[in-house]
Amino acid sequence: KNLTTFTAGDPTTRTSMESNGKFFWEAGDKIYVKDDNNAWHASSNSPTGKTDNFKFKVPGTYTAHTSYEVYYPGQGGSNNQAVIAASQSQAEPNTTSHFGAAGDCGMATATRITGERNFNFTLDHKAAYLLLLPRTGNTVLHDCYLTKVEINSDNDITSTYTLDPVTGKLTGTGTGKQIIVSTGGNGAYANGFPLTNTSTSAATNGSYVVIKPGTHTLKI
Repeated sequence: KNLTTFTAGDPTTRTSMESNGKFFWEAGDKIYVKDDNNAWHASSNSPTGKTDNFKFKVPGTYTAHTSYEVYYPGQGGSNNQAVIAASQSQAEPNTTSHFGAAGDCGMATATRITGERNFNFTLDHKAAYLLLLPRTGNTVLHDCYLTKVEINSDNDITSTYTLDPVTGKLTGTGTGKQIIVSTGGNGAYANGFPLTNTSTSAATNGSYVVIKPGTHTLKI
């Protein structure tokens, strides 16, 4: 009662990404919508785990228009304000379940289903992603583990940015020029990610970074 459904059901609309580019919603994800009274509302529910579709229930009044802007500011943001995190953490190789916490974000135009209080939308992601693939031919280093990756930039790559539906981009500038991704720390990866590979292997130690889109000169 008194909730409007905003449904994301298209396979391109989720917030963790598999290596083939397919996205999924993750536990804790919320969307934000501004209603007819110009008030922001967060969805009252969230997925409880990885899912390929979800019906978000949003408070507020949505009767004046046939479409509304939907914002996903990541788990560290709110309303239309997204936060690209300076400290990111990846528990195991070749996974992006940390994207929502790290700063993945997006927006969409949700369109009403005729005669219903339901809207459908397809999220357009607005962050950028790096996939880092370390390898070494030095067998001495095969006994070592990757515990963190440090990315330094000549300009800002982490801060709070605005999801702007007019430009279709993340707008604003910040002061954060460094992102650190901590790798492993639990279970089979308690010591970090293995460095046992002499050739590229995402399954062995592939590490993902969420970063502000743009032109950057990076030192990794």
